[in-house]
Amino acid sequence: MTTASNSPGENDSEAKRALQIIESMPGHAWSADATGRFTYVSPNTLAFLGNAREDLNIPDGEDEFGWRRVVHPDDYDRVAARWRHCLETGDHYDTEHRLRRADGVYRWFRNAGRPSRDSQGRITQWYGTTMDIDDQKRAEAALRDREREFSQLVDMVPSHLWRLTPDGEPTFFNKRMVDFLGLDVADTDRPGMSRLDAIIETIHPDDAAKFRDALNRCLVTGESFAMRYRLRRADGVHRWMSSRAEPLRDEDGRIVQWYGLCQDIDDQVHAEEDLQKSERRYRDLFHYMPIGLTQVDASKLVPLFKELRARGVTDLQTYIDEHPEFLPRALEALEVEEVNRHTIKMFGARNAEEMRGPITRYWQPGISTIRRSIEARYRGEEVFQEETKVARIDGGVIDVLFTTARPGAVADKSLVGFIDITERKKAEEALRDREREFSQLVEMLPSLIWRLSPEGEPTFLSKRLRNFLGTAIADAEKPGMGRLAAIIEGAVHPDDADSLKEALNHSFVTGDRFSKKYRLRRSDGVYRWMEGSAEPLRDESGRIVQWYGLSRDIDDQVHAEEALSRLRQMQSDFAHMNRVSTMGELAASLSHEITQPIASARNNARAAQNFLDIQPPDLGEVREALACVVGDSDRAGAIIDRIRKQMKKAPPRKECFDLNAAIDEMIALARSVTIEKAVSVQTRFANGLGVVEGDRVQLQQVILNLILNAVEAIKAVEMGPRELLISTQQDGTEVVVAVRDTGPGIDPKQLERVFEAFYTTKPSGTGMGLSICRSIIDAHGGRLWAEPNEPRGAIFQFTLPGAEARS
Repeated sequence: MTTASNSPGENDSEAKRALQIIESMPGHAWSADATGRFTYVSPNTLAFLGNAREDLNIPDGEDEFGWRRVVHPDDYDRVAARWRHCLETGDHYDTEHRLRRADGVYRWFRNAGRPSRDSQGRITQWYGTTMDIDDQKRAEAALRDREREFSQLVDMVPSHLWRLTPDGEPTFFNKRMVDFLGLDVADTDRPGMSRLDAIIETIHPDDAAKFRDALNRCLVTGESFAMRYRLRRADGVHRWMSSRAEPLRDEDGRIVQWYGLCQDIDDQVHAEEDLQKSERRYRDLFHYMPIGLTQVDASKLVPLFKELRARGVTDLQTYIDEHPEFLPRALEALEVEEVNRHTIKMFGARNAEEMRGPITRYWQPGISTIRRSIEARYRGEEVFQEETKVARIDGGVIDVLFTTARPGAVADKSLVGFIDITERKKAEEALRDREREFSQLVEMLPSLIWRLSPEGEPTFLSKRLRNFLGTAIADAEKPGMGRLAAIIEGAVHPDDADSLKEALNHSFVTGDRFSKKYRLRRSDGVYRWMEGSAEPLRDESGRIVQWYGLSRDIDDQVHAEEALSRLRQMQSDFAHMNRVSTMGELAASLSHEITQPIASARNNARAAQNFLDIQPPDLGEVREALACVVGDSDRAGAIIDRIRKQMKKAPPRKECFDLNAAIDEMIALARSVTIEKAVSVQTRFANGLGVVEGDRVQLQQVILNLILNAVEAIKAVEMGPRELLISTQQDGTEVVVAVRDTGPGIDPKQLERVFEAFYTTKPSGTGMGLSICRSIIDAHGGRLWAEPNEPRGAIFQFTLPGAEARS
């Protein structure tokens, strides 16, 4: 553009200089007329587009300005509309769009144009520039991408990020913090309250004041902020947070922002609390456990192990055998760090400090155990246990159960446990002594001892039993047959085997006690009678765990009992013979006793006949006479019944009876003899005498024998009283019967001999009567003896246990 005063030559020169300046600029220049048609386009623009200026001014039906082939399709409508608007209004033209380069690549440009007006204000020309901003656009896009990525990163960080102004007002919360609190920064704007105060309301009441004080101090001093506190979640639950904040400063050191981070440590805090509780429990267990516990530092041992492994050592036991110098090094590498109270007491130490240090100070007696525990550690075993000996501080040695445990084979700590088993060891030694004594006692017992499993299989046979059976039977095993069945088949008498098995099986099934007599074959082939018994041993739940049995040799006893049975039969026969003999002696007197009531009955019968012959018959007298006949017959029958009982041979029979009544019957049976011999018989029976239990006939035989012996003795006395006193009395649980006579008596030296068999003082006696009487009384559990009577005569007494005493 030139002024009017310039000459044409000067104007052209100015125009050329201006054009040179425009075309040397790094941008693109253009001009257009008032209708928007280009009047000038800089050469570099045409070169970029690959078009001539005229090509840019060729409109068509769909291309109003002729730009469509160079402007990006996505930008064309917007750019054309803006250009049209500027042409109509004269507004400044300013837009960004993409132009296609000659090689077909689109690049971003900023297009700016200003109108030139004449003196009347009409637009005469448009002048503009087009600047390549593609690199800027790409940089801005990259920046936006980075900002978006950063924003996503901030929201994805598993922590709460926040920003404060220099005076502490929140200006930013990341999404995670917004979600946690249930509110954003804008939600903290409340009337009469700062944003910071609104946030402090979400902190636990017990932590809020501390938080405010700590943050205010940091805002004043500029120091870093760090604190743990509980923050309320949107659902009302408080969770522990670890919060830190740092100030951002400008070049002058002034704080322009505070950037903070809150990390949720609630799980960590509770885990720490649990860990602390666990540590406290461990400490309590460690110190108060009723066993010795020691914590050993093995950190110096670990390098020694690594050195050996690096050298290819796999078997530490062999290595120590070949290199014994290694063991002292390994022992010195183990040091006691901590001991509990029980260990201090067990080792007799004053305090824990006295126990700390190398283990060799007081583990010397059990050094071989320590060696084996080190070898086990090298093999990777985490637990080692062994009984050993250790030394107390005072030098004494105690037995302990030594146990080491560690979390890993190369862990640098070990927990060592000591259980004092000194008393147990003494008890075990005493038990072994008792077992040895018991074993000797078992072998010395004159019985055969055995033990069976719950199912009945032998688990132990005493030496005496094995010797009795012989090895072939004791160790007998037959296919398809248990050992017990094999022993029964080989050693038990065939007649007893089935019943023995049946009895044993019954006990195995029911758990009842076993008891059985059977014959067992000795190793020499002789069968001997055994009395076997067994009891089950049960556990706490009542289950049978063992059967303990004993077989007692009763062969001699069985044969003795057989002989005794034969002897008793002989005694019974002798007693019967004695009774028969006695009845024979009484025959004459008894015949008088029987004929008297018979004669009386005959007379009474005749009298009854006479009373019947009277007219009219005297029936009352007849009735009375017949009653007398019946009485006389009964009296004769009773005498005959007594004789029959005494004469009858029957097996002994026990019954309870009235002894006084039984004695009365024998006095009545001997009445004719006592009357004939002019002997006065008196009785002195105890009132309420208890009943006795025994064989009535045998005991009456004793009484009758004593009565007849007394009458025989009194017969020899010509002068003085001829008296016989029979008495009974209760003496505790026993009944005492005494027969006292006034005969010549018995020489005191002969008082015991009169009871001997075949000893008699009678010219016609057998000497068996008193011997049989004593045998009968002995068999009834009583005692028969003789002693002098005062002033003369003899007393024969015997005792019998009362029926209540026998029960």
